[in-house]
Amino acid sequence: MAQRTQPAWEKPSNPNAVRTGLRLHNSLTREVDEFIPANGNTVNAYICGPTVYDASHMGHASTYIQFDVIRRVLADYFHYDMRWVMNITDVDDKIILKARRNHLFEEYVAKALAVDQVRKDIAAALEFFAAKTNALAADDGKRDFRTKLADKVTALLANAAAPASELCDAARDALAEWLDSQFGASVTDPAIFAKTARYWEEQFNIDMKALHILEPDRLTRVSDYIDEIIEFVEKVIGNGYAYASNGSVYFSTTSFDQNKGHHYAKLVPEAVGNAASLAEGEGELSATDAGSDKKHPNDFALWKKSKAGEPAWDSPWGKGRPGWHIECSAMAGKVIGSTLDIHGGGIDLKFPHHDNEIAQSEAFFDNKQWINYFMHTGHLAIEGRKMSKSLKNFITIREALEAYTARQIRIMFLLHAWNKGLDYSKSTMTEAISVEKSFNEFFLNIKAALQSAPANKFVAADEALEAKLRATKQAIHEAFLNSINTPAVFGHLQDLVSATNTYLNTPGNVPKSNILRGVGNFATWILSVVGVIPNGRAGEIGFPIGGADGASADIVLLPAAKTIAAFRDVVRKEARASKATALLQACDALRDETLPQLGIRLEDVEGGDAVVKIVDREEIMREKQREKEAREAAAAAKEEAKRKAAEDKAKKDAQNSINPAEMFLSATDKYSKFDEKGIPTHDAAGVEVAKSARKKLEKAFEQQTKAYETHLKQKANGASTSGTANA
Repeated sequence: MAQRTQPAWEKPSNPNAVRTGLRLHNSLTREVDEFIPANGNTVNAYICGPTVYDASHMGHASTYIQFDVIRRVLADYFHYDMRWVMNITDVDDKIILKARRNHLFEEYVAKALAVDQVRKDIAAALEFFAAKTNALAADDGKRDFRTKLADKVTALLANAAAPASELCDAARDALAEWLDSQFGASVTDPAIFAKTARYWEEQFNIDMKALHILEPDRLTRVSDYIDEIIEFVEKVIGNGYAYASNGSVYFSTTSFDQNKGHHYAKLVPEAVGNAASLAEGEGELSATDAGSDKKHPNDFALWKKSKAGEPAWDSPWGKGRPGWHIECSAMAGKVIGSTLDIHGGGIDLKFPHHDNEIAQSEAFFDNKQWINYFMHTGHLAIEGRKMSKSLKNFITIREALEAYTARQIRIMFLLHAWNKGLDYSKSTMTEAISVEKSFNEFFLNIKAALQSAPANKFVAADEALEAKLRATKQAIHEAFLNSINTPAVFGHLQDLVSATNTYLNTPGNVPKSNILRGVGNFATWILSVVGVIPNGRAGEIGFPIGGADGASADIVLLPAAKTIAAFRDVVRKEARASKATALLQACDALRDETLPQLGIRLEDVEGGDAVVKIVDREEIMREKQREKEAREAAAAAKEEAKRKAAEDKAKKDAQNSINPAEMFLSATDKYSKFDEKGIPTHDAAGVEVAKSARKKLEKAFEQQTKAYETHLKQKANGASTSGTANA
């Protein structure tokens, strides 16, 4: 059978479309295609939102920061009229299982059972847990993780003094699965499932706000669209592309594929028939019992018959709930319609989720191309390892924000192409912090120079920087046109920063306010376009620095800071002239300790006045903390090197102190006879040592003899020196 391939993509042909020259990487072609909106200047975009059952992690940050950047660039740089829709999946197998297991575990703990009963239950839970673990494939990463978790609980059980509360906490996963296997069907209160989903949705929204991600124009929640989903399924059945079976409804991939106007699996045709992917797409609660109800293994659920312990809604097919894939199709179709300009999501959703979405929607609208541009963000690794919630190998957004700022995290993503893989690690964050610092210093230098820069006639240096600014604007425009290539944008901005720093630091050059303001405003604008700097700060250059009542600290602090700096310059000059050490130390303390606490940085200039820079107080404190940590790390490394050197010397001295005549005699497990020098002649079995081996032994003997003689001389010299000193 010939391998399936992607079908031909139809380029939008709307004559009224606003064509900017923008090209986007399109998963439907795996190429970079010209972007042509279907409706004039309006762009309808739908982004797959989270399934809300656990804490948001850096994988979520990757997807939603990258699409936030894309949205901002489309709106603020290319000036498209954006309509940005995102969903919340609050009905799903993962949510059902999480809600049931949490509820049953909390009920169990609330019983406050005797520790002996808890131990007995945990032992039974571990047996159940192990059976499920052993059923996993040998190369499944979850198998190793579950085994380690079980080993940890088993070790704790061996501690007779471990209290029931500690045992329950350690065995939570195993206990919850075991309890669910017995009592999951008894959990029937819809509020239990809604509570879990609402809680994690709220936490997700808090995390998105902390990352400065814009809210969607429309937020669609699955539980609010049940009626629309049922109507959607009915129409797909009516169009001949789905069938009811035993209370569920399945999409017929065969019927769809046999229609000349349709093609199943446009994104990843090679994956059709991949049983593991298809089962994962159906969900843990459905994959084991749906096979007999399907006409073909590739068919997937549009509507699932609810079993005991699952939320349910009335439908023409009985009590049930939506399939995962149908949810986005129905909501996007209802809100946007028969044509989406852009659909976005993580690359892990390509197959089967997004391919099934496309098929359902094209079956519903009976059209050939529901989505014109499908955009997928790349995989995120954590310190070189694949990120996985099920393997507990993930970092939550809140954990990341404890170590880094939202701006630093965004810069990290901007330094990498949105559709490529990325490793979240200390090294990638160190790079982001370095880039942030270079931009911050650049803005501070410009603002400091603007305090005195004249608006005089340009000379060659000014014209050269002006030409560099024009070239940078064009280069950044080309980078944005090329599938919103933010790494290239940042590369061009950094080149402009470097050229400006050279311009400011060239001896004899008098910087002009016009060109400095032009450079500063442009860099600020581009960084605001990608969300690094907030919008709405007309005329302000650089990163925002908070002040009283939201006013810029530049405005609030600068006059007072300049007055303090001028007074300090006078005091410092007089103190240096009179060699008043105490006053100079006080001036240094004011610069290094007191003023940074207020967000003021002074930079002394030999023979001139100190330069005043208003900085973010929190950032300068973090910078000082990083410098302190770097000093401490360097000192620790130095001490470790000294310790290692001393240890190596001690080992070498100990080796050198061995008399060569005795060096082989203790190796009776290797040798049985020795000559008059102590060199082995026969091995442990009494066989004479081979000539080649004998030569090596003699060479080792000679080397040890020299080392031993040097050791004796050093020892004698040391004793002589000691005797002289004592005399």
